[in-house]
Amino acid sequence: MRAAAPEPAVAELVGLARRLRAGAGLTALRRLAGNPPAGRALGHAAPVFVHHWADGDVLLGDGRASTLLDVKTVLRTDNGERAARWLWQLLGYAWLDTADQWRIRTAGLYLARHGVLLTWPVDDLAARLLGDQGGFGRRRRLASARAEFLDVAHRALFAEGAHLPA
Repeated sequence: MRAAAPEPAVAELVGLARRLRAGAGLTALRRLAGNPPAGRALGHAAPVFVHHWADGDVLLGDGRASTLLDVKTVLRTDNGERAARWLWQLLGYAWLDTADQWRIRTAGLYLARHGVLLTWPVDDLAARLLGDQGGFGRRRRLASARAEFLDVAHRALFAEGAHLPA
C-alpha cells in the first residue's frame, strides 16, 4: 500500500506528523484527552453525530468530557468567512449530539500545517458566533438558539429520510 501513495504525499504527511510531535500539539492533545497512559487511545476518529449526514474529524476525551476537533490542513488561514463556516460546523456537530453520547464540552480547530490548536468551551463558542455578550439570560438565549438549530436540522433530516439521535 505504501508504494501506491505518491512520494510527495507521503513526505507531506510525515512533515505534518513531525510538526505535531515537535511542537506542543501532541502534548496539548494528550491533555485534552485526559492524559491517558501511553498506548491508550486519545479518543475517537470520525465520531458520527447523525448517520450519513454529520460526522466529525476527531473527538478527544476520557468519557466524562470530550473535545471535538476539526483538523484543517490549509496553507492560509486569513479567510474569515471560511473560518466562520468551520466554527459554525463545529458548533452544529456539538449541538447535534442531542443524546449527549459524546459529552462534547469543548470544540476547536487543529491547524496542522501551522501546528496551532485553538479550543473553546462549546457555550463560549456559541455565544461568540451568535454575538451574545453574556450576562443575565445567556444560558436561555443559547438554549433557544440550539433549539431553533435542531428544529431546522430535524426538518432537513426528515426530508432526507434520516433522524436526530434519540
